[in-house]
Amino acid sequence: MHTGFWIRDVAADCHLAGWPAHEYVGTDIDPSKFSLQPPAGTSYKVQDMNKPWPEDWQQSFDVVHQRVALASGGPMAKSALQNLAGLVKPGGWIQLIEAELSIEVATEGTPMWKFLHLLLNIYAFIGLPSRMVEQIEPWLKELGFVNIREQTFDFP
Repeated sequence: MHTGFWIRDVAADCHLAGWPAHEYVGTDIDPSKFSLQPPAGTSYKVQDMNKPWPEDWQQSFDVVHQRVALASGGPMAKSALQNLAGLVKPGGWIQLIEAELSIEVATEGTPMWKFLHLLLNIYAFIGLPSRMVEQIEPWLKELGFVNIREQTFDFP
């Protein structure tokens, strides 16, 4: 199965809304995740978010979207966020979707509790704070972002 659903959905929504054509760029460290038939105006590039992005991409995107990937940076999560933030044009937007690991929401001994416990142990092993999501807003403020909005969604 190939990913890139978010980019395809955004491109389709913008087209349906009658907005002017845009260029959409998706990245992943694993090229097997790329769509075999990207829609017109869409391209996919291999990129490790913990590495520097192409110089000509700096401050060139209206919107940068990232989903459940900052944790993969381990102790370099803040640096990975700085790299992503550097891609946003002045006045542009960055959208981050991350999982908050809250073991308190699960009943001890249940499969969900065991899963969350495992993830928390992985976070500790790679040197990532268990409450990394609480650090994202202060990191964004340090980078000069304003109008920061946080939403939390519970998944049973």
